[in-house]
Amino acid sequence: MDARIIWTCKKCKFDNPMGSQNCNNCGCKLKTLDFGNDNVVARWVCPQCGGKNMFDNDTCFNCGFARSKSNCFLTTTVCSVLRYEDNCYALENLRKFRKDYLEPNKDGQDLLIEYKQISDIVVPKILSDKNKESVCEYVYKNFILPVNKLVDSQKHKEAVEKYREMVNYFETKYNEK
Repeated sequence: MDARIIWTCKKCKFDNPMGSQNCNNCGCKLKTLDFGNDNVVARWVCPQCGGKNMFDNDTCFNCGFARSKSNCFLTTTVCSVLRYEDNCYALENLRKFRKDYLEPNKDGQDLLIEYKQISDIVVPKILSDKNKESVCEYVYKNFILPVNKLVDSQKHKEAVEKYREMVNYFETKYNEK
């Protein structure tokens, strides 16, 4: 089960899906509700009980559900910014790849741990980036689509390397390396 990422408008307290550019309740524009200031709160929704948790917390305050160390937060954020559905083929295919190929082997587990650590830092930076749409378009075109094509072609080792390139890109772009 994957957690959904949402943003809460501090003006009206409405929870919005991450891809929304405006608050779906009061209409505030996301550009004025930037993650770099105090107008927006990033949270994740527990897939087990629906509890809304602060983004930095790995455990649901309500039911104790532990957020997976391998959630696709970076790719989900990219797709959300580009207004793709959470169940789009690219995300579902990457989730299956993660579950079937990365989680069962040690190298994959190490990559997922690194991915989780960097995503906790980078997702808020992506969302506060004034050029987030162009950054996400670049990532989608140069990493997410190629990884999906490699997965579809059963070229798993090459897919892992491309996936690793994406993580390195984010680390370098947001000065986390």
